[in-house]
Amino acid sequence: MSSTTATTTSKVSLSTSQPKDRLHQIPQFSTPEAKRRWQLEQMAGAFRIFARLGFADGGSGHISLRDPVQPDTFWLNPYGVHFGLLKVSDMVHVNEDGERIGGADRPVNTAGFIIHAAIHKRRPDINAACHFHSPYGRAWSTFGKPIDMLNQDSCMFYNDLAVYANFGGVVFAKEEGLRLADTLGPTKKNLILQNHGILTSGGTIAEAAAFFIALERACQTQLLVEASITGSGLQKTFVGDEEAQYTKDGTGTPEVMYMQFEPEYQYILARMLKYQRFGLGNEFPLKPIGVIARSTRANVPEMAVIRESPYTDTARINAQLQQVSAFQSRTVIGQHPDRSVNRGNGQEAGNLNEGRRSYRLEIGLPGLGSGQEAAAGNDADSPSLCESCRGLHKTINKSIFVVAIGDNLSF
Repeated sequence: MSSTTATTTSKVSLSTSQPKDRLHQIPQFSTPEAKRRWQLEQMAGAFRIFARLGFADGGSGHISLRDPVQPDTFWLNPYGVHFGLLKVSDMVHVNEDGERIGGADRPVNTAGFIIHAAIHKRRPDINAACHFHSPYGRAWSTFGKPIDMLNQDSCMFYNDLAVYANFGGVVFAKEEGLRLADTLGPTKKNLILQNHGILTSGGTIAEAAAFFIALERACQTQLLVEASITGSGLQKTFVGDEEAQYTKDGTGTPEVMYMQFEPEYQYILARMLKYQRFGLGNEFPLKPIGVIARSTRANVPEMAVIRESPYTDTARINAQLQQVSAFQSRTVIGQHPDRSVNRGNGQEAGNLNEGRRSYRLEIGLPGLGSGQEAAAGNDADSPSLCESCRGLHKTINKSIFVVAIGDNLSF
């Protein structure tokens, strides 16, 4: 006797199977002030990413952002500050003539702004532009040629890459900037400046930055291919026009470029504070307000982000701690809340809660050896440590650092 088992399959609705967070969806904001904040945060993040990728080159390189609140004004990075150090509060707000009207009280790259101002003036759809002297873009620019459609990634730039073939030295004349903008034309967003480097743009910081990373890598691929075929008898096989256009339509859009940028952005945040370990979610950004440290070691965890060590000015740290609005508490052996923070002078900072959670972050650092002082000049017997932790810290011989983490300012 045979039995049959009936199987039923149900069709899952597309709407119910979609994740809550759509990767391709560019955030929308109810006010231009909120959008300004978001774009400035992304701008600071882009600089950190570019520093990690090796695009920093002294004072060369800049990003411009059209201000969402006052669209005829712009934000620029300050001149002479390393990209890996930039934060929102470092950005300079300028008018269309490059004159400072707000933001950080720092100089900007005049030549860089001439290029960007002309592009923003000619193209109201462009809200952000990136130009850096990156190694492969700069190398490929010497040929004064566009890249070939060699692979899927190259196709992002199909009919969307212009070449400015007239190198006239450092750009100090507005006319030169306007010629660059005219070369870009009414629709293209990406530009190779012969003997100079590359420039990308977009409607958001994310789009412009993602295009820059992609174009730099496309130039690298092009150089590798050119080197490989020299004297080898090999020939290039190009992507056809129809296929290239189809690929461009699917991969070179503002939404996809936003998605391309976001993983890099999240990674740079995670490298700052390992924020996910503390359950702080993905809210950007977290700023290390200050670190109290008496002992340091080369293998200090990245999440400590020790910028005030060794032998910090405790008076200055005290002032910084007054600004802290949120703390997270972790140790190597667990977690415990504490409504007070030791301020480094034997006094308690008091309740910094102000209607919100206020905790102490404690990070155990291995291998510091006996006799080393712990956070804020206290040893492992410090009364500022809870009873349960004090003995364990003595047993495993670890010193403690206290890190103040604010949640209301960019890194």
